[in-house]
Amino acid sequence: MWPNLFFSVLLAVVLMVAMWELRRWALRWGTTREELARVWPGDELSPNATEVSTRAISIDAPAETV
Repeated sequence: MWPNLFFSVLLAVVLMVAMWELRRWALRWGTTREELARVWPGDELSPNATEVSTRAISIDAPAETV
């Protein structure tokens, strides 16, 4: 009984950590460290935000082409 309980608790903890890391990755998908540290327009509208997500995509082309 104890080995099954221990395994179940361990599995639950591992799954919770994995989901937390997946969530962290999804909230900052595609961004660089500089983009995460930058202040973006509209940030002043919610200075005490509890949730922040920054997603980005890099395009290897000049702005005129895009």
